[in-house]
Amino acid sequence: MSIKTRLSQALCISLLVFSSYGYAESLSLSLNDSSFTAGDILEVIVTANRDEFEETHADVYLAVQTPNGSLHYLNGLGLKFINPPNKIVRLATAWPIQTLPETTLLAFEVPRGLPPGTYKWELTLAKTGLEVSEVAQPKNWLVRVSVTLVLKSSYEEWPEFYEDEGIVTAGGEALEETSRWDTVDSADTVAFDGMSSSLPPSTSAGSADKTAGDSASSCCDDGDFGREPLPLSPSPFPDDNEMPVSGTLTAGDIDDNLNFAAFQRYMNKQLVDSSLPFVDMSDRVTLQIVDDQGLGVSNARVRVSLPQESVPRVDTYAGTDGRFYLFPTFDGVMGSQVDLQLAPPEDELGSPSSVFNTTLDLEQLAEDRSVTVTLPNAVAALPDSLEVMFVIDTTGSMGDELHYLVTELRDIIGAVQARHQQVRMRFGLVVYRDKRDTYVVRDFGFTDSLNDLQIQLSEQKARGGGDYPEAMAEGLAAALNKAQWREGNVARLLFLIADAPPHDENLKAMLEQVQIARQMGIRIYPLAASGVGDKAEFMMRNAGVLTQGRYLFLTDDSGVGSSHQEPSVSCYVVTHLNELMSRVIASELAGQRIEPADEYILRTVGHYEAGVCQESDIMPPPDQSTDKAQVENIRVQILESFPVQVRVVANGYFSDGCEKIDQINTDRDGNLFTVEITTRSEGEICTEAEVPFEEVIPLAVKGLKAGVYTVDVNGVTDRFELEISTTD
Repeated sequence: MSIKTRLSQALCISLLVFSSYGYAESLSLSLNDSSFTAGDILEVIVTANRDEFEETHADVYLAVQTPNGSLHYLNGLGLKFINPPNKIVRLATAWPIQTLPETTLLAFEVPRGLPPGTYKWELTLAKTGLEVSEVAQPKNWLVRVSVTLVLKSSYEEWPEFYEDEGIVTAGGEALEETSRWDTVDSADTVAFDGMSSSLPPSTSAGSADKTAGDSASSCCDDGDFGREPLPLSPSPFPDDNEMPVSGTLTAGDIDDNLNFAAFQRYMNKQLVDSSLPFVDMSDRVTLQIVDDQGLGVSNARVRVSLPQESVPRVDTYAGTDGRFYLFPTFDGVMGSQVDLQLAPPEDELGSPSSVFNTTLDLEQLAEDRSVTVTLPNAVAALPDSLEVMFVIDTTGSMGDELHYLVTELRDIIGAVQARHQQVRMRFGLVVYRDKRDTYVVRDFGFTDSLNDLQIQLSEQKARGGGDYPEAMAEGLAAALNKAQWREGNVARLLFLIADAPPHDENLKAMLEQVQIARQMGIRIYPLAASGVGDKAEFMMRNAGVLTQGRYLFLTDDSGVGSSHQEPSVSCYVVTHLNELMSRVIASELAGQRIEPADEYILRTVGHYEAGVCQESDIMPPPDQSTDKAQVENIRVQILESFPVQVRVVANGYFSDGCEKIDQINTDRDGNLFTVEITTRSEGEICTEAEVPFEEVIPLAVKGLKAGVYTVDVNGVTDRFELEISTTD
C-alpha cells in the first residue's frame, strides 16, 4: 500500500506531527529523534488501531503548541492552514475510523528561522457533532495523543530571541523586560510555510482534496485556505543549552497529617522563633465520614458549632476520601462538646433523610482521637469536577526554575486531562511579586480552555523582588477570594509555588487566607522551590496540614536551579515533578492516596512506606535509668496569636555527652503549671563536659480565666498573666 493511499485512509490527519514520543492503545505517534536543529530530517511515524474504538466515526482536531505557549489548530493539510491561537477548528468531520499500520507518514527538512524551544503537537479524536467549544473538555474525547520535540537554535539564527530575553545585545548589555511577545511585527516573524515535505506533491495540503476524494473535502471545510500564513513569535526560554523539557525537575513530598506526631515535634522545635504565628494543632480530631458500605463520602458537608449556637464555626467540605481533620483550637470550637451536622454534597440544604446530627464530646474520645460517622442513605461517589489553581511567585529569585516550571505545568495539565476524560476541569492562574514591583498580583481567574492557561503560563517572567519575603499572602487572597470556585462534589486544589515566605507583618494574614481555604474545602499543596528557608517551610507546611494537602519540595536531583534546602522530614521518595503533581491530582480524584510505581522512584530517603515515615528499629533499652534534667532558667512567652498561645522556654545542661531528654510531662493544678523534664543516658563512651540544651514546651491554656499563673519547671519558676479569658 502506498503512502499516498495510507494518507487517504487516515484522512491525512497525522501528516503534520512533530514528536518525540506519545502513544495510546488506539493511536500512537513516534519520531526518529527527540531534538532537532535547522537542516535535520524529521520523520514521523503513526499507527492507528480500529479495534480499540467502540465508535465508528470521529471528528479530528490537530493543533500545535509553539514555544511561547500558543496553541494553534489546523483546518487543512499544510502549515499555512494553522489558525490564530484560541480559534478551535476541525481538521476532519465524521472521519470513518480505520486501522493504520506503522507508517512513516511524513519526512521533511527542518527549516531555518523557527524560534528555538519545545514544540508539542496534539491530535484529538472527539465525539462527532460537538460544538468546537466543547472540544476542550476531556470527557468529549475518544483519544488524544500529544508529542514533543526540542528545536535548538543559535544567536546567529535567531538574534531577536536572545536579545529580547535579555541574554545578549549587540552592545553586550542586558535588555529590560518588554511586552513585545504579545505583538510581534513582521520584521520579527518567521512564516510557517517555509517547510518543504519530501512526500509526493499529490499528497500535499494544497492538493489533498484531489487525492483523498470526498473524505479529504470534509477535512478542509472549516477554513479559508487563501489567507496569509500565520507567523511564529519568539519563545521565552533562556538559551539553547537549557531548553526546558518536561520531566526534568525532581521533587519529593510529605503528608504531615499522615505523620502527625513527627509534625508536632517539628512544630515544637520552631517555637524558638517568636516571629512565627504558631497554631495549636495538638488537639486534632479525625472525622471519617462513610456511607453504608463503609466508603468515604467525597466532599461531605461538614458543619461544626458550639451548643446553643445557630451559626456554625466551621462550614466546609470533607476531603474526597471522606476524611476531615478538626482542629478545635484553631477552628474556635474549644468547648468540651461540639455539635456536628454532616450531609452528602448533593444534599447541602439538609434533607432529613440523609443529614446526620450528633454531639461530639471532645473529652471522651478514643486515644487516637478519631471518629467514624456513617451517613444514612448516602452513596459515596467520586468527584465529577476538578478545579486546579496555580499561585506562583514570579520574582527574580524564581528565574532559575520558572522556565522549567512553566513547561512542567503545561505537560501536567495535558496529562491530567488525557487521563481523566470523564471529569469536567477548570484551571486557574495567579502570579505575584512584591510591593514596588511592576505588579503585586496578577489574577487570571479560572478557564476551561487549556490553550488559554498555557499561553498565560508561558507569558510569565521572573523579575523584581529584591528582598527575601514576597507578597504570598496577597497572591493567596486573590486566588481564594476573587476566583469563582465551584461548590459540591468537586476536587479543589491550589498549588502554591514559591521560594520565599510572606513579610513578617503578613504572616498572620497568610494564615487567615489558609483559614478561608479551609472553610471553602480547598486543598493547598505548597511546592517549595530553591531558596526556601525555615520560615517559608514553616508557613507552607502549616498551609498544607490545615487544608489537608501535602508539602511538596523540589530536590537537587535534577541539577536545575540553585541548591534546594533539605526539608525537616525523616522520609520521602524522589520522583520527577510532573509525575508527582499528576499523582497528587489523581489521588484527589480517586479519593485515595496513589503511590508512585517503583520505576518512577529516583531516590528514597529514610524508612518510607505508603507516605508514612516508619520509626527506627533501634529503640533504647527499656531498663535505662532516668533522672530530672538540670534546668538553669526558664522564661514564659505569650504569643501574639488568636487564640492566645503560651509556651515556656527552659534552658539547662546535660551532665555529659550521653545524657538525652527522655520525657516532658506537663500538669496543671489551679493556677500552677508543673513541668517535669526527665533525662536518660545513652551509650557507654561519653564526653565529660556539660552540654547545654533548650526545650520549648507549649502550655495548654484554652478554657482558662483571666489571671496570674505560675509555671514550675524542675523547681525553677516564672509567672505570666492572661489579660482575657480563653474560654470562648
